[in-house]
Amino acid sequence: MMSNDYLGKFFAGCVLKTIADCVEALIGAYYVDGGLFASLNVMKWLGIGVELELSSLDEAITAASLSTCVPIESDIASLEKKIEYEFSVKGLLLEAITHLSEKELGIGCCYERLKFLGDSVLDLLITWHLYQSHTDIDPGVLADLRSASVNNDNFAQVAVRHNLHQHLLHSSGLLVSQILEYVKVISESDPRSLPSIRAPKALGDVVESIVGPILIGTKLSLDQVWNVFYPLLSPIVTPDKLELPPFRELNELCDSLGHFVKVKENCEKMGSAMHVEVSVQLPNALLVREGKGPNKKTAKGEAAFHLLKDLEKRGILHGSLMSKGKRDNPDHIYDSFHLKRDSSICSSLIEEHSSEPASHKRHTLDETNLTAFN
Repeated sequence: MMSNDYLGKFFAGCVLKTIADCVEALIGAYYVDGGLFASLNVMKWLGIGVELELSSLDEAITAASLSTCVPIESDIASLEKKIEYEFSVKGLLLEAITHLSEKELGIGCCYERLKFLGDSVLDLLITWHLYQSHTDIDPGVLADLRSASVNNDNFAQVAVRHNLHQHLLHSSGLLVSQILEYVKVISESDPRSLPSIRAPKALGDVVESIVGPILIGTKLSLDQVWNVFYPLLSPIVTPDKLELPPFRELNELCDSLGHFVKVKENCEKMGSAMHVEVSVQLPNALLVREGKGPNKKTAKGEAAFHLLKDLEKRGILHGSLMSKGKRDNPDHIYDSFHLKRDSSICSSLIEEHSSEPASHKRHTLDETNLTAFN
């Protein structure tokens, strides 16, 4: 039996969480109705330490303009053409495409600070886009959509799709080989399969960092940033095209059938790769698949991916589970998960964890351009 002290702490924690949620919702309401500066003002009123001096933008622009790093004009012009935006301060753009390896050689700038800024801005803009575009789905599904859109792998694919990686300034032989290998794998891989290689972090970083010069050069105009980046990010994943991580989808498939999911791990490290075996016990068969990868999570996902294919061959079709997150609405009809509700299916799943944080694989994205927000 739980003690009164434990219950008191539990309910106190629930109350604090509710208050925190309300504060976040209040800030969100101000942002929706009044924009960036309205939300900053209410945060300041609430005592949250946010100070924004517009004069600091002018100082950043001036400092970048005085940069001694003079880029090759034709290369900068080529990058601007791909992005379809002319940067007012070329020095900031140069900083945005300069890798840390250059700074280590004595170059006075690199993209780390601009990447920090751009990461937060893209998170906000994509969240706002999803919030406006999908009004009939639950917040949990919105969170999955955001996770699928705001991550290094997705941004790296944006860089490769628009050949932005060709403008990355760096002095790393290892990074050269990693980028070439990644570009080759992405160009040759089946969109419906798992990527066999992780994206070099620098590819996603350069996409995020390019946001910074646009934001600063436009004096914090989020609309102008989105007008530039929406075409680059498109197509943005939609609920009907969203795919869960394979292991999570495998778990939810069994869970949707009302069967108990038992987890037991059997993994082994072989050289630099982790090998993981995942099994699904059916009444008349034991399905076993092995996955390998640089870590347990990747290897587990690969094994689950192949098990889902095996189940599909047996007539257990897996597809988007996101339809369960849409609210009942007579004006919208969504395809549901096609399953044979038979007690002989998926009696148990043998692995170690019954759930896994959302970390999405490559997606088959919607080709239809969605209307950007104002």
